[in-house]
Amino acid sequence: MRNNATLPWYQQRISVSASPINADGSLIMSVAES
Repeated sequence: MRNNATLPWYQQRISVSASPINADGSLIMSVAES
């Protein structure tokens, strides 16, 4: 995941910290919100 241009902003943020990516992005959203 070096090129994040095609990923949503929340997946871009999460890929930087190498956190698990949920299929619907709910986990990522909750992590990004907190």
